[in-house]
Amino acid sequence: MTLINDLKMLMEAGVPIKIIPRGRTYTYYYDGRVFDMEDLNTLADVVAATHLLNSRGKQTLIGKLSQLAAPHEPFEKKRNVTVPYTNLIPIISVINEAINTKRKISFYDLGYVVDKDRIVRKKGERFIVSPYSIVWEYGHYNLVCLHDGDIWHFQLDSMYRTPEILEESIIPMPEEELIEAKVLCDNIVLYSFVENFGKDDIKVSQAGDEQFTAVLKGKKEDLFYWINAWDDEVKIIGSGEVIEEYRKFCEEDEMGEMF
Repeated sequence: MTLINDLKMLMEAGVPIKIIPRGRTYTYYYDGRVFDMEDLNTLADVVAATHLLNSRGKQTLIGKLSQLAAPHEPFEKKRNVTVPYTNLIPIISVINEAINTKRKISFYDLGYVVDKDRIVRKKGERFIVSPYSIVWEYGHYNLVCLHDGDIWHFQLDSMYRTPEILEESIIPMPEEELIEAKVLCDNIVLYSFVENFGKDDIKVSQAGDEQFTAVLKGKKEDLFYWINAWDDEVKIIGSGEVIEEYRKFCEEDEMGEMF
């Protein structure tokens, strides 16, 4: 009875001890875990969906997560979440170190020419940039950085080889210009619209049965990248000045992809 008495003392003292009936016996375990089963399942799905690990690496990490589950709780190691795999870990590690140490990096970047062949952009020269952050946008990991005085977004999976950290310190991130753009959107865009811009601060007005209008306010790069991703489903209306800025942005972005 010594074990039972000890367990009762722990429970009376507030220690989270679970008692599970097993036929005529009982199983006891400590339930002071950091992660509950819902947390572990969520983390396992995130691991399964990551672009950073191959299949073997994912299964290894999911197996480690399964060891954190309580013996009586169901944890399914096989996750039915799949994504294309690109080994970005070395690239992210170097960029992360450069951001933390506030140093510039250089790298080769790949683009496409008209016949769909991949080439090294900038005529084979390295891009030298001040890195600020890595973000997930439009289905890719992107490096947000300063290059030639402007904010650029480089896809990490288009980088050729691992970037090199330079001795030169970064240039502090400039204040990005805020703009206001009135847009006409097809209804199919509404979910992405709310996910990106919220539903409380932006007024949406119905424009017929299949479209709506809204006024977006924010950083020029962020707004233009989102608008550009939707092609004909989103159009800027109203301000001719903003339309002209957007036209120049699209031309620069297209040239950047080719060279």
